Amino acid sequence: MIGLSIARGLGQINYRTEREFNIRFSREAQGEEVPLRGGRYAVESYLEYQGEKLTRRFDANSYVVLSDAMNHHDVGRGRGGVAEALRGVRARVTVAGIASDRLYPLEQQIEIARLLPGDESVHVIQSEFGHDGFLLETDAVGDVVRGHFAHEREFPISREFICAIHGQTQMTARDVTVRVNGWSIHNRRSPAVS
Repeated sequence: MIGLSIARGLGQINYRTEREFNIRFSREAQGEEVPLRGGRYAVESYLEYQGEKLTRRFDANSYVVLSDAMNHHDVGRGRGGVAEALRGVRARVTVAGIASDRLYPLEQQIEIARLLPGDESVHVIQSEFGHDGFLLETDAVGDVVRGHFAHEREFPISREFICAIHGQTQMTARDVTVRVNGWSIHNRRSPAVS
C-alpha cells in the first residue's frame, strides 16, 4: 500500500501544475511541524493524505489493471490507425481540453479535432489545476457539456435499451419517446420488432 501511496504522490506532482502547488503550499511547514527537525512541509502532508485516501478507495491490483488498460488503449488498433478511426466517426462530437493538462496535453485535443470529420473546434478550459482541471473546473466543464446537448434534446438509442427500461421483451411502436429528467430519448431506427 505504501508503494501505491507514493505512486499517487509522484503522479500528482507530474500532472498538477507547479504554479498551483506554489500558490497552495509555497514552502510552508505543516502546522506546527518543523521540517528541518524531522517535520513535514504542507505539500508533503497533502501528498501523503491523498496517497492514503487512494489506498482506502482502490485495491492496488485494480489500480494496476486500470493503468494497464489506459496504457494499452488505442482507438486506431484494428481500424487502420487513429486518423482512419476518427475519420469514421459519425456522431456529433465536442472536443475539450484543459490548457494546463500535462497528462493529456491540449495538442492532443487539437489533433483529435483536426482528424474528426466536419469542422470541429476545441473548447479550451483555463485552469491552474493541470489534469485535475476536468474534475475541479465544474462550471467550465458543465458549460461545455450543456453546450453540446443544447443543440438537440433527442438521443437515438436502441430498441433493446427502450425495452429494457420499460421491462418489455418486445416493442411494437415504430417511434418511441422516453422522457428522462426533461430530455427526450427517441428511437426511430427501424420498424417494429415482434
